[in-house]
Amino acid sequence: MKFLGESDPKAADSYHGIALALERYGLYLKALGMFESTLSIRLQAFGEEHADVAASYSGIGSVSEKQGNYPKALELQQIVLAIRLKALGGGHIEVVTSYSEVGWVHLRRNKHAESSDFQQKLLTVRLKTLGEEHIDAALSYHRMTVVYFGQGDKAKAL
Repeated sequence: MKFLGESDPKAADSYHGIALALERYGLYLKALGMFESTLSIRLQAFGEEHADVAASYSGIGSVSEKQGNYPKALELQQIVLAIRLKALGGGHIEVVTSYSEVGWVHLRRNKHAESSDFQQKLLTVRLKTLGEEHIDAALSYHRMTVVYFGQGDKAKAL
């Protein structure tokens, strides 16, 4: 970061990439610190309602979820969804990803009814944009099956 400076948004992109790698290797505390650095830089550079800021919040939320801190993960993923909806619009792929993340955190908390709403939105958008034969549509059907099964509705799950 010698050439750009530590507070340059392009430096934040590098930090974000490093944080993703650290997260994949299970080095959650180090990843969290890097994601927090990217968030600080991006907030200063872009303000609260920018897609890159949402990506930083999402990284922190992902690490929080992997550490079992579901309330924090859910709060952050809901912030991400709100930013992405406002900045990108309802049909954007990153918004679809946010529906998936919020729904996933609800599933991890065994909150199947809450997850159902997000999984249904995810399925609807994926079917509309990708078609029924796409692998991501199949994943959405699978998640809906998990939700129904968790709710005890085995007939819908099948």
